[in-house]
Amino acid sequence: MISFKSIRHQIIIGAASCLLISLVAVLFVGLKYSNQLEDMVHNKTYSFANQEQTQRLEDTSKYRSEQIQNQLSVAMNSVEALASVLSGMASNDDGQTKLSREDLSLVVRDLLAGNQKFLGAYIAFEPNAWDGKDGLYEAIDGKGQFNVYWTRDSDNQLKPSSVDSDRFYIQDKTKIGTRVSEWYLCPLESGRSCLIDPWAYNVQGKQVLMANLVAPIKANGRTIGMIGIDLSVNFINDLALRLKENQFGQNSHVSIITYRGVVAGDTDPVSPLGEVLSDWNQRKSQFQAGKQLWNSTDEFASLVTPIKVGNTNTPWMLWIAVPKADLLEDINALQKELKTSFSDFLNAQLIAGLLISVLALAMLYILAKRISTPIQQVVNIVQQLGRAGGDLTSRLDVTRKDETGALMNGLNNLMASLQGMIRDIAGSVDHLKLSANRSAGIAEASHQDVQQQRQELEQVATAINEMASAASEVATNVANTASSVEEVNQSITRCGDVVNDSANIINKLGEEMEQSSTTIVELETQSHQISSILEVIRSISDQTNLLALNAAIEAARAGEHGRGFAVVADEVRQLASKTQNSTEEIQQMINQFQSQIKLTVDTITTGRTFTQASIESSKTAVLELESVVAATATIQDMMCQIATASEEQHQVTEDINRNINAITDITIKAAQGAETSNQEAQGMLIQTSEVEEKLNKFKY
Repeated sequence: MISFKSIRHQIIIGAASCLLISLVAVLFVGLKYSNQLEDMVHNKTYSFANQEQTQRLEDTSKYRSEQIQNQLSVAMNSVEALASVLSGMASNDDGQTKLSREDLSLVVRDLLAGNQKFLGAYIAFEPNAWDGKDGLYEAIDGKGQFNVYWTRDSDNQLKPSSVDSDRFYIQDKTKIGTRVSEWYLCPLESGRSCLIDPWAYNVQGKQVLMANLVAPIKANGRTIGMIGIDLSVNFINDLALRLKENQFGQNSHVSIITYRGVVAGDTDPVSPLGEVLSDWNQRKSQFQAGKQLWNSTDEFASLVTPIKVGNTNTPWMLWIAVPKADLLEDINALQKELKTSFSDFLNAQLIAGLLISVLALAMLYILAKRISTPIQQVVNIVQQLGRAGGDLTSRLDVTRKDETGALMNGLNNLMASLQGMIRDIAGSVDHLKLSANRSAGIAEASHQDVQQQRQELEQVATAINEMASAASEVATNVANTASSVEEVNQSITRCGDVVNDSANIINKLGEEMEQSSTTIVELETQSHQISSILEVIRSISDQTNLLALNAAIEAARAGEHGRGFAVVADEVRQLASKTQNSTEEIQQMINQFQSQIKLTVDTITTGRTFTQASIESSKTAVLELESVVAATATIQDMMCQIATASEEQHQVTEDINRNINAITDITIKAAQGAETSNQEAQGMLIQTSEVEEKLNKFKY
């Protein structure tokens, strides 16, 4: 894992990585979904456009087929209407309602005159089928079979003519596959209207593609004749050319095919009008289906639409074939434009992403700098605090209100708290140092007093030993007194002197014991003062321990930044703990010392009582000796008493000597305890100096 030494670099690199990943992800997703969207739009638009163009082709084909159908139907409807009227006349058996041949000819003329688009109009009947008067007209053509054919001349004048009736029944096939007399035979044989395939015909010097629209004339359900119109269908070819040029383009192909495959109109100049389609046999079943049919190849889409005229059952077909490239030319252009737009969009997205990334990186750099600068200030303060001579008086200048500002405020508060705590600890250490100095002084004074007391006790012991020797000497003298009375007086005199000396010694011993008692009492008082001082030291160590504990807690809250201070606080706490333990040991020694002092005081009090008694005994002995001088009779008794008293005094002196020795031992122990207290006080003074030295490393 990469280790960063700067939070600024960490923020910039981390954020830049996230930004780069986000940019790549956005571009990847954008590219992916853009391609999907492009494919979807391509498919949808292609589908919609294909449907639209298909519908357009269907609508155009239907409209144009109906346009052709309407123009053909005008002629067919005229023919069928007149045929229906004539059929009604022919079916009337009274013969009164039938028109004459002349009138019927005029009706046909009027049919032609009524529409300038009609090239000719004609009517023909089976022999004697209309009026039964063919014989009356045999002179005209030798047969008299009624037929008339009206046409227009070059001056657009209507002229009648007749056709040889033999031409009505010619079965020979033309080059397009129809019979020569199809115009007459079709309605006659089928009993319904017929749209005869067009053929090329020269009319008044012009090449005209002409179709026959014929309808049967029936009498009581039997076909007796026909009526028809010759109609130029050149308009069909013109319509095909306009349709190609205006709607489907130069690469399209429009053709109008009759039921038998004759080309009635075609945009291909190679395909001759009025002739059978070259591939008619392949398309025959498709074109004669009489319904709209679609056919699609890789290159072309073609549509065949039927054109049904009147009551005929031989519909023509409008065939439109359009290259798919032309049919979908607009959608292909749109697809190309969309592809370009998508490409431009992706490029713009990439450029915008790069620009945004650059701006974002610049903003991240500024933001990282704004974040890392106060943190670096905090680090500098903490590092300065961790080094020797840490300045607890320095503060951060807080100008921000975010988390870094809160961190700086928290560090300032921590510094202020540590400054106060260090000040308090320094004050406590000063007090502890003063107390330690006082304790050391008191311990030294106690040690000197105990040494002095020890010397005085040794003097008391010497005096007591001397008193014991004197008592022994008195006893010897008393024993010798029994051998000689004369010596008694001398002995009594000497005894009186000795007793006086003993009294003086005992008085001196009493004074020494009194002084020793006073010294012991003062020692007891000073030991109580030492206990009070130790209590103060214990209180100070407790407070120091509490302050060290609080400092450790604050250091723990500060985390890594407070680790160095936590070590100092732990050392202060350990020092306070050692001070407290030493104070407890000194207190125990003082308590033992006070117990021994109390015992010594009691012993000295007892010895003082015995000494007072000895003084009184010495005085009594002096009086007795004086009485002995006056009354020697009682010397023996008194000597016995003196011997007894001397023996008792010797025993008491031995007891006092033992007690003095015990007091001496206790005094030695007290001296040792005072020395130990002095050493502990000196150790505590050294430790407080060390704490003070460590605290002085901080500027507070």
